[in-house]
Parts: sequence; structure tokens; C-alpha cells
Amino acid sequence: MLRYRHSKAEGVTVWSGQDVEQRLPAEQTRAEPAAQAEKVPPEWFQRAVRTPAEHLWTTCADGTRIAFRCWGAEGAPGALLVHGGGAHAGWWDHIAPLLGGGLHVAAVDLSGHGESERRPDYSLPQWAGEVAAVLVAARLGTRPILVGHSMGGGVALCAADHIGDDLGGVVVVDSPFRDLTAEQARERAARALRPVRPSPTRAEMVARFRPLPDAGTYPAWMLSWIAESSVVETPQGWVWNHDPRVRARPPLGFADVTRVGCRLAVLRAEHGMLTPRMCATLAERVGSPFPEVVLAGATHHVMLDQPLSLAAALSAILAVWSC
Repeated sequence: MLRYRHSKAEGVTVWSGQDVEQRLPAEQTRAEPAAQAEKVPPEWFQRAVRTPAEHLWTTCADGTRIAFRCWGAEGAPGALLVHGGGAHAGWWDHIAPLLGGGLHVAAVDLSGHGESERRPDYSLPQWAGEVAAVLVAARLGTRPILVGHSMGGGVALCAADHIGDDLGGVVVVDSPFRDLTAEQARERAARALRPVRPSPTRAEMVARFRPLPDAGTYPAWMLSWIAESSVVETPQGWVWNHDPRVRARPPLGFADVTRVGCRLAVLRAEHGMLTPRMCATLAERVGSPFPEVVLAGATHHVMLDQPLSLAAALSAILAVWSC
């Protein structure tokens, strides 16, 4: 197992028995706690979100338009970042620029999320098809790497089931596996289909924003940044910029993983939703062991409460896999 350590003296380090190592400047990690207290984004964050990204679209075979954004130059080793349920590509805006200047990185808005079009219903295989389309449209080169957080990890695994031989690897970030009973599935769908209460103003809707599950302690500046990009105006008022029906689909289950035709790594938040037992069952399911990185102190939404930790761990894996 890979183990993550946060060292104030040395920065952020990820290591294994082979001394795989990636560091972020120590001054960045020292600045973060002070910025949280001041409710002002630290300099590293401001630089990251100012990094230019190209906003693009592609159209799936069924005519659904999918939005995505890219950083870096074409021709470099490619990686596609896939958000979780109810999120959008903007959740990666402060992470993608930290993954190294030698990569061509893209982030997708899955259908029903962000700027992408809505569908009558949603499923992991359907989203996996969108990922395959974006890999081509973003020109991420041969054997790109998929990184998926939460539900996005399930999408990446589903994509690997179909196009794994063409991928350089899949990184699953705290994606829990849940097999629901029929009654639990009905209750989940009913909750997702409840009417959304619009807010009369943008500011009021932004103030209502809370990640689900709301288990972490997030800096005010981080919540504000994500919330500002997570609302949209409709004739009825301001609402979230995702289709509530995306949560009606069944969650990721072990039955969804039939094969992974490429390398696999798992990033597990220490206080997240992906448990050690789930990782063990996943290893049995895929038939081989894989690197498991534990992000110390992190909760499920690792890009919100431990962004530098996540960036360092991903950078280490991508650097090795892109060689």
C-alpha cells in the first residue's frame, strides 16, 4: 500500500517501496492554514484557477452535447478528470494546473451536470460512453489516463471495462461501492425526484451550497469558489446546475466491475466513503492487486479539504504512468 504523509518541513510526499515521490513546494502547504483562517484563497489557489483553460464541446452519437475543458498542450501525455455526482468539471479547476506542465489534462461535464445537456435518464455505461467521446475530442493521445472522483470513479471503471486496452490507467478517488436492495433503490430515486426549491437570488442559492455528504471542514474560500460555479438561473429562480435525476440512478456496485483492461490505482480518503474492505473486495473482483494511496486527514471531497494532498498523490501516479 502507498501511504501519504503531510510534512510541514518538506512539503507533500507520496512514497512506496520503490520510492515513488512527488513534492509540492513547502511554502504552498504552509500558506493554506493561514488562508483558511483569513477566508482568503491562498496564492497557490489563485494562480491555479487563473491558469487558462480551453472550453470546448463534443457531440455524442445520440446528439447529446458534452462540455469539457483542457489545460496544457496537445501531444503531451493525456489525462481526463471525471467529477462526482452533482458536481461538474469546475471542481477540478484548482487541481488540474497542479498536475505538471508536461501533461495535457481535460475535465468533463458529464451529461446532466454543469454546461452539458440533460438526458431523460442516466447510467454509468451512458456516462462512460461520453468519457470515450471526450477522450477523442480532447485529443488526449494514445493511452490516456482516467481519474474519477466518487461517482466519476465508477464511470472511469465502466469505461475501462469497454476501452481499457486503449487506456494508460484508471485512478479511482474515494469511490464507494454500494449494493442496494430494491426498496433502498426506490427510496433513493424518490429523494432524487423531489422538486428543487429555487432561490430568488444568486447570493441566496450560493449560501445554501453544501457538499454531500457534508463530512469535511472546508475553507470558506473553497466553498465560495465551488458554489459560485454551481448555480444557474432559470425562469423559476436560481437552482443547482445539475439535473436532480442524476442521483436517481443506481450507485456503483461491485457487479458493475467486470474487468479492468489497464492499470488501476485507488486513492482512499482516510475519513472518506471508500473503506479498506471495499478495496479488498475490488482487488478480488479485478483479480489482481493495485496501489492504494491513503490521503491522511481527508474526507470524501478530497479536492475541497485536502487539495494539495490530492494533487501531490495524482502527480506521483501520473508521472510514473506517463513515462
